[in-house]
Amino acid sequence: MPRWFWQRRRRIACGVLLAAIATAWYQDALSAFPNRKADRCLKIDHLDDAEWWLDLSEMCLDQNPRTSLLRARIARKKGDAELFTDYLRSFIDQGGSPDRAEKENILAAAAAGQSPALMGQLADLLIAQDIDTDEVCCAFANGFLVANDLQQAFVLIHEWKQSFPEDPRPHYANGRVQDHLSNQAVAEQEYRLALDRVPDHYPSAFALGRLLLENNHPAEALDCFRICLPMKHSAAARIGEAKCLRQLGEIDQAKQILDNVVSLPLEELRTAYERVSETIEGRPDCAELGSLLVSTGEAEEAINYLTMALDANPRDLDVRYSRGIALRETGRVEEGLAEIASVSAAREELTRADRIVDSIDPTRPQVPERIQIGEIYLNHGSFKTSEFWLLSALSHDHENPRALELLIRLYTDWEELNPEFREQQASNYRRQLQSLAPDSSDTIESGKKTDEAQQ
Repeated sequence: MPRWFWQRRRRIACGVLLAAIATAWYQDALSAFPNRKADRCLKIDHLDDAEWWLDLSEMCLDQNPRTSLLRARIARKKGDAELFTDYLRSFIDQGGSPDRAEKENILAAAAAGQSPALMGQLADLLIAQDIDTDEVCCAFANGFLVANDLQQAFVLIHEWKQSFPEDPRPHYANGRVQDHLSNQAVAEQEYRLALDRVPDHYPSAFALGRLLLENNHPAEALDCFRICLPMKHSAAARIGEAKCLRQLGEIDQAKQILDNVVSLPLEELRTAYERVSETIEGRPDCAELGSLLVSTGEAEEAINYLTMALDANPRDLDVRYSRGIALRETGRVEEGLAEIASVSAAREELTRADRIVDSIDPTRPQVPERIQIGEIYLNHGSFKTSEFWLLSALSHDHENPRALELLIRLYTDWEELNPEFREQQASNYRRQLQSLAPDSSDTIESGKKTDEAQQ
């Protein structure tokens, strides 16, 4: 072959190689930009926006370890353990560091409530600083809150605020704790501080709107809920918007919004509440529409929606009260008055619980008082509130048999309302209680019968 032929082949080969290198670099560079945008969305709890950017990143480069790592974080924040594991496995298969994957596993375990048992790993992660420190703070702080270790949570949240002054999440986290402790003024201040840093931090906007609405400030609450309307899943905010409009006298607008929301699949409603870091209880859409219809004199139609809401959450006192009024107005007077009287008695008990809450010092154990609050809410109010106080009692007295008994009953009853719910937690506490007292199963049954008799 002539010399020019080989020179030409070498030039073609070099050109192809350079083109391949350039293409790989270009694809990697293109995918890096949406990955950065997704990461920023994650840091302000915009999970759906983060997923949109990651979809774009995969269009540029489908085998992308950074994208898989970020998808794993989204799955963790959604509480999807199986998907989290799948994405971490993809991260390693695509060339990601197994050590980095293990650290993400530690964050997942911490966020699920194992923070107190992982204090050594927390120190190691903060010292190493080879993983996003704000994500470490977020996962561990939330884990301390799940475990009701409020003292450690407060310490870490304080450090988180100091290290990341523009991050809205530590202010939101502290706001939620203060909310549960009935320190509403502090909670409101924290939500506002979060929104000062990121005006569209959806969980803070929703929580502030809820708080303002509870304190009869519907106009300002309306502005907060409307911050959340651009969300992909906005049904929770739309229900809040309708509540505000109703209080402001805009009944037709409120009804139109609620008519649209009640037509959505239940899974969409559940997702909407998850995106603002809330756990849905019952059917808030049906509850609000039914209550509105009672107020406009449409009691017969109201009963249909209120019954659906009551089937989803028989413990909702507002729904029971509205349904009692509707029953009375449709001629079922005796049944309606009995329901109203039952609700009034339950509310008296919850008022008693609120007085005990006012006496609680977050830095002191006060285990009997915490158990008493949890038991009152278990019998008469919100499962979520009952769980908070019973877990807070266990955080101070890990082997308290009464707290364990009540938690088992709580999770068992909760599962009856939602078969997908927390039977695993009930099983864990049942085993723990039985290890402390072999005859505890009899204690549980007798305690449950006593509680039922009191009701």
